[in-house]
Amino acid sequence: MNIPTSAVAEPAAASSLPVAMPLQVAPTRLADTASLRACIDLVARETHFLASCEAPTEEELARELQESARSNSIHLVAKDAQRVVGWVHIDRGRGDAVAHRGDLGMGVLPDYRGCGIGRRLLDDCISVAHILGIQRVELEVRSDNRRALTLYRNAGFAVEAIVKGAMKINDVYHDAFRMCLVTAQQRPGAMDAASTDKGSPRLAPASGTPLASTGRAGQ
Repeated sequence: MNIPTSAVAEPAAASSLPVAMPLQVAPTRLADTASLRACIDLVARETHFLASCEAPTEEELARELQESARSNSIHLVAKDAQRVVGWVHIDRGRGDAVAHRGDLGMGVLPDYRGCGIGRRLLDDCISVAHILGIQRVELEVRSDNRRALTLYRNAGFAVEAIVKGAMKINDVYHDAFRMCLVTAQQRPGAMDAASTDKGSPRLAPASGTPLASTGRAGQ
């Protein structure tokens, strides 16, 4: 889906939720479109870790949800009653040679951060990806977003590349990491098997930076 890139901004201390836990995590329905858009829009406007500063229109979002279903991609929401308070999606690669890959993005409303909703959304989405045959879950996250990096590394993601100047905000360029989680064993080709593992770039220790990832470049 071409929704804004993800932001899960978990603060260092647990927040005080306005409702009792647990919340419902379920596949996104067209009936959720308006609430989902409001959730995306609030997150997009409140963080500088996103590629866009506002959500798509309800009509655009509804079309993207329909396309997500047609392409056998994944979209889940966390809901407090009927209100969407978080989302996660994996866009499956288009084309037979890349259908085993998917780009991940996610976000959680500020008032619902710090209580594990982001990790629950992430874990549930990865489980569905495994069932649907998405063997490589990929994402892009700003290199200075240490809290997001900690979340993804704890979930099993590894850094595969550095994207120099991936984002430009107020005329300042920010690098990003491309990260990947392999959900199923892959059989390498002859040339791939002969290559050596160079290892991943080293990451600095996590700090209190809000959690966010950029998802697919250009979204």
